[in-house]
Amino acid sequence: MVVNYLKMYLKLLWVVLASFILIACQSAEKQHKDYSFLISQSKNNAVEIDRIVSYYKAQNELDKIKSIEFVLDNISDQYAIKYSLINGDNRDTISHIDGLSVDSIFSMIRNNYKLEGDTTWDIDIIKSKYLIKHIEKAYSSWRDKQLNKKLSFEDFTNYLLPYRAQNEQLDDFIQLLENRYDFNNILQLNSENDSLMAYNFASLRMTNERLNNSHGAEFLSNPSYYDIYFNHAPFHNYENTFLVKMKILRYFGIAAMTSYTFSSRNDFAAKYTSSIFDYTINRKEKGKKELGISKMYRSAFQKKEWDNPYDQLKLMGIAPSNIPISLFIPKMKDITDQVTFAKDITLQLSDKLLGQKVIYLCHYSNDKWQAVSYGIVNESGSVTFKKMGCGVLYQMMICSSAHNQELIGLPIIVDTTGTVKTIDVKKNESISMLFSYYSYSSKLRPLEHYDLYYWNIDKSKWMKLQAFKSNEEGGVLAQNINPNGLYKWGEEWDNSKGNIMGPRIFTISNDNKQEWW
Repeated sequence: MVVNYLKMYLKLLWVVLASFILIACQSAEKQHKDYSFLISQSKNNAVEIDRIVSYYKAQNELDKIKSIEFVLDNISDQYAIKYSLINGDNRDTISHIDGLSVDSIFSMIRNNYKLEGDTTWDIDIIKSKYLIKHIEKAYSSWRDKQLNKKLSFEDFTNYLLPYRAQNEQLDDFIQLLENRYDFNNILQLNSENDSLMAYNFASLRMTNERLNNSHGAEFLSNPSYYDIYFNHAPFHNYENTFLVKMKILRYFGIAAMTSYTFSSRNDFAAKYTSSIFDYTINRKEKGKKELGISKMYRSAFQKKEWDNPYDQLKLMGIAPSNIPISLFIPKMKDITDQVTFAKDITLQLSDKLLGQKVIYLCHYSNDKWQAVSYGIVNESGSVTFKKMGCGVLYQMMICSSAHNQELIGLPIIVDTTGTVKTIDVKKNESISMLFSYYSYSSKLRPLEHYDLYYWNIDKSKWMKLQAFKSNEEGGVLAQNINPNGLYKWGEEWDNSKGNIMGPRIFTISNDNKQEWW
C-alpha cells in the first residue's frame, strides 16, 4: 500500500515538474520584446539593426534574453564624440580627439582652446557582427563562471556586458590583438585571484600594444596626469589608456570599470583609472575609508544612472556658459558614498547671495580652485551640496561665465561625521613654525630656496608671504605665521628640474603640523 502511494506521489511530482518546465519554456518565448522601433529609428543602418533584433528573437535561454534586452534597451542612448580642438586665437583645427574628456576638456578650456564635438549615434553605425560577437563572448564568460565566480547578473550587465566604455569611437581593436596573441592559452589558470592578477598585468601589456600601434608613440601603462595637464603630453592619451585596458579586461571575461575623481587629498585615489570590479563595494559602511576625495564617478552604461552635473544644470535652465566645465562628466555614475564617507553639506548664505540660483562647491586641485559640485539656493537662504566626500577642504563659488568665477565665503573642512569647520583665514594670530614637508609625502630638500605663499581671501589670489632657505636637515623655521591661514609652497624655477609652484595646499593643525589638502 505504501509502495503504491509512493509511486503515485513520484508520478505526480514528475507531472508537476514537467508542467513547470513547459511553462518556463513558454514564458521564455513570451519574454521577447518588440524592438522593431529600433529598426525604423536607425538612419541608413536598418539592415544591421534588423540582424541584431533577429538574433535576439532566436534566443530561448531566459538569462541570455535578458542580457540582450539590457543592450537593446540602452543602445539608443549610446554615442561617440569626435572632438575637434580649435585654437582660440585663429580657430585653426589643431587635432581630432576621440574618447572621453573629463580632464582633457577642462585642460583645453584653461589653455585658451575651444572644443567642438561631432556626435555619432551607435544605432546609426554599429555592425551586427561586432555587437553579437561581443554579447556572445561576455555572456559565455559570465555563464561559465571561470572567472568572476561571485558576479551577480546585475553586476554582469553593468561591468562585463556593455560593449562600449565611454564616448570612444567604436572599433574592433580586439580583433587586431587576437591576431597577435593566443587568447585561449595566454595564461595558465591557478586560483581565481591569481588569474585575475595575471590577466590584469596582461591587459596592461596589451594596452601598450594597442596604443603604440594607434598613435605611433611609446606610452606608459600609467601616464602622468601632471604631464598631460600642463601640456607635456597629448591630452587624450591618459584617458584612452584606461578605456582600452578596461575593454581588454572585459574581453578576457573579467568585470571591469573606469572611475574618475577630481583629486585625492593624500594620493590614495588615482584621478582616472580602470580596475577589476570590486564585489565588496557598497556592501558595508565599516569597509569605507576616508580617501580625501570630493567626488568619485564610475562608468555607467544605462542613461538612467548617468550623473552628469553639467546636463542636470542645463535641465534646470542654467546657461551652459554659467556652468564650470569641470562639471562636465559624461556617462558616469556618482559613487562617492559607496567608496568613502560622504555627507550632505548645508551652508547658510549671506544676504547678498540670496539672489543666486545656484552655488558651486570647489576644492583645490592642479593649482586651481575647481568646481566639484553644485547646490540650489532655497527660500531660507541656505544651499545643500549632496554626497560630498569627507576629509576635504572646500570653498564656495558663483559663476556668471566661464571666465568670471568668484569665490565666496571662507574655506571649510568637513570631517567624517559631517561636521563643518570654517577656516577663518581673516583671524590674525602669530606662531613660530618649523616646516619639513613640501607636499604630503615629499620633504623639503636641504639648502634649497623656497617661497611660501598664503591665500588672500579678499583678493582671491595667492600672495607671496616670505622667501626661505632650508637648513642642512631640510627644515624651514618661519616666524610670525598665522595658524589660521591657507598656504602652499612655491620654488624658484629650475629648468633642469622643471619645478613650478607646488599644487598641494596645507593648513596648520592644532599641534602645529602641516595638514595637506
